[in-house]
Amino acid sequence: MKYKKSYFILLLLLLVLLICTSLANARSNSPVTVFIIDTKVDFAFVENLAMDGQINHGSVVGRIIYQEVPEVNLRSYSVEEEGSINEQLYYDALRKIASYNKEYPNQRIIVNISLGFSKAGDKHKTLINDLVNRGVIVIAAGGNESSEQAIYPAGFKGTVAVGNATADAKAASSNYGDFIDLCAPGSVKYISRLYLPQGVTVKSFKAVGTSFSAPRVVALLAKLLTLQPNLSGQRGLDLILNNTDVIDDPKYEQGLLGTGVINVDRTLAQVDPYYYFKAYGINVLWGLVFIILSIYWFNKYQIGGLFLTILFFLVVFPVAFLLQELLLVDGQNLWYAYKQLEVVDYLYLMLVPVVILKITSWQSKFVLVNYLLGLLLLALNIDLPNIFSCSTTMYLRSGLGLITLLFWGGERLRIYQAKYVIINIFIV
Repeated sequence: MKYKKSYFILLLLLLVLLICTSLANARSNSPVTVFIIDTKVDFAFVENLAMDGQINHGSVVGRIIYQEVPEVNLRSYSVEEEGSINEQLYYDALRKIASYNKEYPNQRIIVNISLGFSKAGDKHKTLINDLVNRGVIVIAAGGNESSEQAIYPAGFKGTVAVGNATADAKAASSNYGDFIDLCAPGSVKYISRLYLPQGVTVKSFKAVGTSFSAPRVVALLAKLLTLQPNLSGQRGLDLILNNTDVIDDPKYEQGLLGTGVINVDRTLAQVDPYYYFKAYGINVLWGLVFIILSIYWFNKYQIGGLFLTILFFLVVFPVAFLLQELLLVDGQNLWYAYKQLEVVDYLYLMLVPVVILKITSWQSKFVLVNYLLGLLLLALNIDLPNIFSCSTTMYLRSGLGLITLLFWGGERLRIYQAKYVIINIFIV
């Protein structure tokens, strides 16, 4: 009993550490205002990938920023008219941002412009220079013509021009040249789903371009500024530029891709001495949970414990690792994710363990393990369709069923009590 109590205390302490790490990650110190000049931004999609939200260019730009810095004060101006950019609306947006800056001179302001014009224009240059001179950080997409020719406002002095690249190479479509300041990955894929009696309705968006590289730089800068209330926008930008990674591309060696591709971890660590602990400490804690549970199960169930350890290592641990950001790091994102659940999902979660306990004699603790695993898989089912195809939904539900059978089979074989594995699966 004393042995069991020690395990319980250790796991409880690890749980407290996990919660503290989560709270540390979710904390923000100072609001930052980010303006998006783009097509219409639908905040239903930006905040929770709502099915009834619009998955368009501006909304995806907003989502990229929001998912990294949900505490940011996000504002937008739509400059689209009949499917194209209206220059007058665009100029009006720049003027409105300048007016906002006059009204709130102490606010740190970042502007994301994921669009461009082939010609500079004196009026355009004057409006951008006015913002830059006021200390507003203007970050713009570098263009997708695979050309060395600058587009504007990215080509204006004082504007941060962003190319599309990873550490491995420049994206084929990305512009390059002396006007590019730095690069960031520019591929995105989002899927929203809605459960209906007749099936699952899906909306998706997949694209590549500097339009989606720019908001990643904006998000990183906004994160820096929220972590450090006294950090100026220019100083934060300097930290990003000074902590980029080299790009394995001839254009980088020629000085045509700026300082390199952004390195989020190294940059954030410059302003937060505990950043690596908060970012990766959870992984270490999960590993300790796995080790402690493995030792406990093996000591108690022997061969059965080995079975549980293997199952935990192959299924639960990887799932928890993938879900750490969704389930632990940011409670607000977790709330938004679970708001997507329909009634059928909640009924599904409740029905499975209830039915099993009512119609079988299986031990409740093993049913509970299966139930918790089901919760993890369903959460994974919500989050990963943004990365993989929508068919992941059905695959994960099938996987849940198979893993459930694995638990039931293990319990029916009595391997939790036996010192050897019984081969006959039909033993009652």
